[in-house]
Amino acid sequence: MAAPAALALIGLVVGGVAPGAWAATGGATTRSHANGGAAFGATVPVPAKRPQVRWLTVSPRTVVAGSALPRLRFRIRQRGMQRVRARIVVLRLPRNAPVARISLGWVRTGRKITARWPAGVALRRGRYLVRLHVKDSRGHVLRRTAASPGRARILVRAAPVARPAIPPPPLAFPAPAAAR
Repeated sequence: MAAPAALALIGLVVGGVAPGAWAATGGATTRSHANGGAAFGATVPVPAKRPQVRWLTVSPRTVVAGSALPRLRFRIRQRGMQRVRARIVVLRLPRNAPVARISLGWVRTGRKITARWPAGVALRRGRYLVRLHVKDSRGHVLRRTAASPGRARILVRAAPVARPAIPPPPLAFPAPAAAR
């Protein structure tokens, strides 16, 4: 019976792990974290249940139809997750008719993200709702709260109407007196 135990001890020494280290780590090698694992006793952050919007800004919030579209920026937070899948949907109010869908793919959490408007999108006069949709790799969707709802509004005003120039009234000249 002593032979198998001696062979195991030789295997550990030859494998690069001292017998004391094997027992002290509970059977895990101390080099496991170098290959992507966690070191024995290290705390691993538990992912938050759901992603949350830190902030979502639309600037400017009021634009003129036919002019430059507002800039959309946001930041998402989720402890323990480095990336989440995000998209932005722009709805025309009051019917909630989708006007644009901006798929952003996988974005990093904790970073400021600027979304680009898709080519060919023009907003007509009216009110719009910009809504951020987020899903993490486990399928959990965005947690919306009163403080961070992940929504913003845009008001699009009508473009000013170009009026034709009105010519000035003719100047009245006094008539010369008639000669007698």
